[in-house]
Amino acid sequence: MSKTIILDRQSIFDIALQNYGNITAVFDMAFANGLSITEELAAGQTILIGENGDLNEPDVLGFYKAHNIKPATGANLRAHDTPSTAIGIGKMSINGTFIVG
Repeated sequence: MSKTIILDRQSIFDIALQNYGNITAVFDMAFANGLSITEELAAGQTILIGENGDLNEPDVLGFYKAHNIKPATGANLRAHDTPSTAIGIGKMSINGTFIVG
């Protein structure tokens, strides 16, 4: 097994694409690292990558490696990142007028 270091906003799905060219290995990777497939990974965290070549998608993997693509598709939104003037479901209230201006 080899290891990879997680970049900012990378998910286990991103790591699977980066190392296998598809997401088929996501469950094996999660199990090997004691992670949930939806768990938020921390930048700098190290996880194990299996050597199972049967899971590789050679065309995609080759493209990612040739162009040094390291996907990072995770959102990194926190409550303090949203403007205080935001409106929407989080700012709605019950027993209001519901008049849209």
